[in-house]
Amino acid sequence: MTQSSQVSGSPGKPGRFNEEARTALAKHESSAAQVLRHLDLYDAKTALAKYYAARAVSAASPADAHAFYGLAAALQPSEDHVEHDPRIPREYARLASIATDSPTSDAQWAIEKTKEMAAQAADSEKQEVLWKWLEEPVLLPPLPAKSLRGDFDPESLKAQRLLINLWATWCPPCQQALPLLEKVAWLAEEIPGVKVISLNGDSDQGAVRPYLDKRGLSFPLVLFGEEYHRELATGVHKDVIEFAWPQTWLVDQEGYTLAIMVGFDAKVEPDRWVAETISFLEAPTR
Repeated sequence: MTQSSQVSGSPGKPGRFNEEARTALAKHESSAAQVLRHLDLYDAKTALAKYYAARAVSAASPADAHAFYGLAAALQPSEDHVEHDPRIPREYARLASIATDSPTSDAQWAIEKTKEMAAQAADSEKQEVLWKWLEEPVLLPPLPAKSLRGDFDPESLKAQRLLINLWATWCPPCQQALPLLEKVAWLAEEIPGVKVISLNGDSDQGAVRPYLDKRGLSFPLVLFGEEYHRELATGVHKDVIEFAWPQTWLVDQEGYTLAIMVGFDAKVEPDRWVAETISFLEAPTR
């Protein structure tokens, strides 16, 4: 084997461990997805990319290395603010011409996973703002009576359709969503019978105003709702409402939550996101 076709590192030993790992991943996929909502998704994907790059370095053959580098490249976030490993795409391209042998079963799985991620990425480019309609609407208790500007009377929102966004200063996806939600909030001020509420989930309420001021954000109404959210997500509505950020609720004039959107899809074009959300507020449709 010539030096150009060698893969650095010692040969790996794929087999039972990897099969058991994949079985565990499949079994706990739903639980893992909920846990990931509490993490920085970019950090999680970067860590997985590094893991598969390490698998590539110790792969048994160029074909296996090429497969693992391909999955690492697919996992590595494309956003500019995320740490990137330039070796991953470089090695993936280098090995493409010399990976002529057949990959092992583990590497074949990596190839299929890479194709699956590529298909998901293509679909996400066409993705719209998605809402999950509840089979049984949830009647919300009165909203918190403390706002960023002082005491607040929840009764002032009676008979209004509400868009309630839950966020926190330490939540990375919230940072992307907040500027768009502020646009929605101020546009909604012009829609009769509609109100957008920013429901903050920080335990340190003193951190909220400096956070918003630093980013030039000025929501019409910011309520402090960590305990409110916690009680909903751990009480009788725990099967419907998650203790996760960000998420947005559509509430009708009688106080029932009709639809929920968990997370924020940064791939949706910002102006489109704002326009679709305003349209949804004006005329909610399943």
